[in-house]
Amino acid sequence: MMKTPAHNTPLGRIMTTRNLSQSMLAREAGVFQSFVNRVAKGTVETPRRSNMQRLAKYLGIPVDSIYPE
Repeated sequence: MMKTPAHNTPLGRIMTTRNLSQSMLAREAGVFQSFVNRVAKGTVETPRRSNMQRLAKYLGIPVDSIYPE
């Protein structure tokens, strides 16, 4: 799988716009930093829906805004 620069993924762009670090987002959303890293880089293959919902809830956006299914 090719890696995508974090600023070219939906989550990466949102994090940049909101000045959020991976560790801050992970802590506030209640997920592992490594998970945020993989989603932000576009290397997560099949994320758990519950983890995506936690990220989306914290960010105040729909899940499909950060990971279209």
